[in-house]
Amino acid sequence: MITADITDYDQRVQTGRTREAAIIETLKRAGVRLEPPTRKEDTQQGIDAWIVDESGRHSLQIKGRETGDDIIFEVIKDIVKNIMGRDLQSVAEYYLVVDRDGLGRMVRTADIKARAKALHDMARQEWANRTGRRAWEGPGWELKVTVDRAHGNAKLMAYFSPTLFKAFGSWRFSL
Repeated sequence: MITADITDYDQRVQTGRTREAAIIETLKRAGVRLEPPTRKEDTQQGIDAWIVDESGRHSLQIKGRETGDDIIFEVIKDIVKNIMGRDLQSVAEYYLVVDRDGLGRMVRTADIKARAKALHDMARQEWANRTGRRAWEGPGWELKVTVDRAHGNAKLMAYFSPTLFKAFGSWRFSL
């Protein structure tokens, strides 16, 4: 069973954390110096780890994909209430996505956010014109309205090919 199919929210979060811990351990074995976030940094700011190098500490958000190879990015958490998505709210400087084959690429979160915001603006304009459209796509990206399995509300998700963004690190994982 894949994590997204787990209906119990707490169990889904725990399964995701286990996968995240495996990614962190692989990074440490590869010589990447990491520090854990505080509980507040993790739960409220979307920081899964801190990378520490000669230039300082850099916040990191981690996603391990089970069913796709793209960067999956929650733009709007609840369309009706217009609640910003967790990934747009994240203050993490870098975003690490590990695809199904174990290839991990680290990109700047600001670059993903800029693209996601532009796509959201496009979708909002279409909604204002009442086109009824719920999905858009272009080279290396897709934007669509989906149903949040945990809460049942409509949300806006973006899917990006990691190759759209400059990689600041890449690793091989066996998860």
